[in-house]
Parts: sequence; C-alpha cells; structure tokens
Amino acid sequence: MRDLSTMGKAFNSEPLTLNQLHLNPFIQFELWLDMAIAHNIPEPNAMTLSTSDANNQPNARMVLLKKFNATGFVFFGHYDSQKAQELAVNPKASLLFYWGGMNRQVRLQGTVRKLDKKSSAAYFRARSLESQIAAILSPQSKILSEALKLALTKDYNQLLSQYQHAKQLPACPDYWGGFKFVPHQFEFWQGAAHRLHDRFVYEYNQSTKTWEIHQLAP
Repeated sequence: MRDLSTMGKAFNSEPLTLNQLHLNPFIQFELWLDMAIAHNIPEPNAMTLSTSDANNQPNARMVLLKKFNATGFVFFGHYDSQKAQELAVNPKASLLFYWGGMNRQVRLQGTVRKLDKKSSAAYFRARSLESQIAAILSPQSKILSEALKLALTKDYNQLLSQYQHAKQLPACPDYWGGFKFVPHQFEFWQGAAHRLHDRFVYEYNQSTKTWEIHQLAP
C-alpha cells in the first residue's frame, strides 16, 4: 500500500470568526468567490456535484457554476446524462467548491430541478458554435466504441462546417439545458493551524424563513 500520510500541508490562515461572516450565506459565498477570482485560483467556479442513483450509489463529477443568485446555483448539461437520470430519481444533491490556494472550501446540500426552457435556450445561444454542436451530437454517458467515436468526430466536423456558413445557428435541443440547485445548507470551511479548522454551517429554518449559523468542531 502506498503511503501518502506525509503529504498533508500546514495551514497558517488567520482565524475565521462568526463576526466576519455575513448573515446571508449567498452573499458570504459571493465574497469568497470574488476573493478566489482575485487570487487567480484556477477555475474558481468549478464544483463537485454529487448525486446518487436508485441503489443509493453516490456519484461525483466536476461541473462549472454558470450563474447564481439568492434563489440558487445554475449549471448546464445533457438531460440524458448519468447525473440527470440520477437527479430525476433523487433530486437531493450536494456541491463542493475547493479553493486550495486560499485554504477554503464551501459545501452545500440541497435539491436540483431543471431550469426553464427559455433560460436554457438563452444560455445555449451564448455558447460558442463548437460547444453548441458538441452538445447536440454527444450521446453523453453512453458507451462509445472506436467506430462510434470516429463517426461522432466526422459528424461534428460536418455540422461545424455547415453552420459556419449558415445564417441561422442551431437551436437548443430538448435533451440539453440547465439545472438549478437550491441549497438548504451551506458549510464554510477554512484551514487553520494544528488542524483546528474553522467551520461554520448555515441551515435554513423553514418555520422562521431565516438562516441559522452554527460553528462546528474541526
């Protein structure tokens, strides 16, 4: 067995305290995201999306956050993909943002639903032609033989050539679009010396319609 136990790094961040946090977790998230962007963290909008299938088997993959506001977080993908099929069975999911260069991460729990078709189409039109064609042609998550891969590449090049000289761009297919993740819990984590990490969780209280903040043990 390979031993990686000596690879952990020491943290030297300033302590994170409750009075430094905004009462609204969406605003607090935006503050940390802006800091990650300012610190040139690679792909600061990259996030791990975790879902589970009908047999309660968890699955995780990286996706990109494209939009967010006080109602939720939006990402896009294929509606026939594994993640979409799992979300159709169980809409409960989690997100994880990790900004290693800042010793920070944000975990979220919530539920996911499909974005409305108009919003999905608007984002599809804003994508590059190359990305639009890839979304149209890709049988996402399906087994792909070498012959099918060659056929996919050929179809891609033909469609790209066709639309490069067309007056009208392709329409957003019904099998592709957005997802909206609506959180009910946030956890803001910051690495600290001696592994005494700072953790604060926001939980939404349905009765009072407010966010409650608690500090967690490292």
